This record gives sequence, structure tokens and C-alpha cells, in this order.
Amino acid sequence: MLKKTSLIKPFFFLFFSLSFFHQAKSSSIYDQYLDLIENEFDHTEGHQNRYLIVTRPINDEYLEKLKNLKDLDKKKLTEGLSRDLKEIKDCPYPTFFFENTEKTTPISIAVSLGKVSLVKKFLSVIEDVNSDHCLAWGYRQPYTLAHMALDPQYPLAKAFVSKEDRLAIVDALAQKKADFNYIVRTHDYKNPPLSAGEPSGRELREISTFLRARALLFGADPELGGSSFSGVRLKYTYSTYKNNSLTQECLKQYLEKVSLGEAVSPLPKVLDHLKEAANETGFDLDERVTQLKTFALEREKLNAIRQKIDVEITDLKSQQTKRSKRKVRHLQNVKQELDQGLTKLDRTTLRLLRTS
Repeated sequence: MLKKTSLIKPFFFLFFSLSFFHQAKSSSIYDQYLDLIENEFDHTEGHQNRYLIVTRPINDEYLEKLKNLKDLDKKKLTEGLSRDLKEIKDCPYPTFFFENTEKTTPISIAVSLGKVSLVKKFLSVIEDVNSDHCLAWGYRQPYTLAHMALDPQYPLAKAFVSKEDRLAIVDALAQKKADFNYIVRTHDYKNPPLSAGEPSGRELREISTFLRARALLFGADPELGGSSFSGVRLKYTYSTYKNNSLTQECLKQYLEKVSLGEAVSPLPKVLDHLKEAANETGFDLDERVTQLKTFALEREKLNAIRQKIDVEITDLKSQQTKRSKRKVRHLQNVKQELDQGLTKLDRTTLRLLRTS
């Protein structure tokens, strides 16, 4: 007799496959459009000209309803839209409706769809990621790129993107000095990026925690509220800390970043919370950070030596002499010892992270 699980698995797989196909299909017009934009970007000369491409005002409503990219009408795609959402005027409808409520941009679409490599390519020509030219319409308010990165459900909720890619996009924006506290004050709804979809009633649950934690590491103010957002809670007692997933995730990501030698800049108030969390967990944060930084520097040093050895080995192999072959064998032994050292460092680092 067949087990129930053996009967369920095929149906589960079929459901997952159909769901994934539906998600891919629903965002295909955006994928096709971004392919078109990337091709235009790659074949356009001049920094400013490329900037105008990635910040071009796009009518999201028109693009979403388009069945075939071959039918794209470039005039309708950009018709009636402003490059600057701060220039919008009130409509004779409720105050949250404006002339540009369907405005988006290629860079915003790329962020929302989680296209990491494309986002980085587009960011290469954007000097100020907080510029009004990068604004798109979000949930009842203008969104900066930081808003879009932290609220990826809007407007392309059907697109599946991994947690790692979402975090990579937040990192890329942070490297370009994105302001994770910037609120565009043109409307009744004025919420900071950290609201992450919450005011629309579509909180992202688990992914929201990962994204918010990352934003906190790059200067987001947990106490900054908005018109329908009251900030996020980091304070806790020991009994509530275990259930405070945001504090736990922020501490975890902070230590991971330090262990990789990557720069983070949490506000002093956030860092104080992380120190309290570390103490409650049973370790001193400053001491742990010092240890991880030391290991990161040592890893960087060993990797630099290893890369230099690789270059020497390649050069010696091209000489094809007995002496060069002996040197190659010696350097390969040295390289093996370096690899063992790196493995030991990685294990020690991982052990420290696991006990944090």
C-alpha cells in the first residue's frame, strides 16, 4: 500500500511547478523590457545618456497590460509622466491620487525584480541614488530606490527573488550612499524605507526581517516613523529577546559583515541594542568584533599571498625548465599550507558566529 507522503509529493511538485511558471509568466513582460533597456544601455555612449536611459519615466500600468513587447508604443510608455515626482499636481480625486501614480523607471523595475547584476550596471551611471529622478510611485507615496529595495512586493509582487539577491541589492544601494531614512514629502503618506510594505497591509514577514536588519546596518533609524508607520522595535528584556527576530537577525548580519571585512554603519542607538543583545546571549560584542576583524585581516593577507603565488606558478610553468618545475612544486606546497590556514580561519570564524 502506498504511503500518503508518496501520493502527496507528486501533487506538491506539480503545484510548485505551476506556481513558479505562473510567477515567471506574470513578470515576463518586465523581463523582456529590461532586456531591451539593457541592450539600449550597452549600445549607448556617454555617462549622461546612459543615466537618462535608466531613470527614464515609464508608465507601469501600460507596460503591465502589454501582451507582447513587439506592440510596445514608446510614446504611450512615457506619455504624461514627469522625471521628477515632486512636480506632480493634485487630481480631483482623493488626495493620494496624482498624475504620476503609474510612474516607474528601469532602475526601479530592476530593483523590484531582484536583478542584481543589472541593478549594479545601472547604478554605475547614477551619481546620486537619492535623486528625485530615481523616484517611482510606490504604495500611495513616492518611493526612493531604498523604499523599493525594502518593499519588493510593490509593484511586482509576483516575481520570486531569493533572499540573497534581495540583500545584495540593498548592499549595492548602500555602497552608492543610499539614504535609508529619506522620506519624499509630497503627499499624505510619508513613510520611510524601513516601513517595508507594512503600511499597505502586506508586510513581508520573514523577508521583511532580513531586509530591515540590513537597512539598520546601513544607518536606518528604527525610531523614525511616518504617516502610517511607527518605526520598529529593538528594545527588549531577556524574555522578549528570544522572540525578537529583528534584533537577532540584525546582530547575526552585523557579525557576518564584520567577519567578511565589509563596512557597516549602524546608528549608535542600533549598536547599543546589539551590544545589549550580545550580553544577553552571553558574549561581549566589542570583543567578538575585534576577534572577527583580526581573522578577516588575516584571511585577506593569506588570500593576497595565495594570488601572488598563483601568478608566479603560471609564469614558471611557461618556462618549461627543470628549475622552474622544482619551484612550481615548492610553491604548490606553500599554497597547500596557505589553504589549510584559510580553512582553519574559516572554521574558527564560523564557530564564533554560531556561538553569537
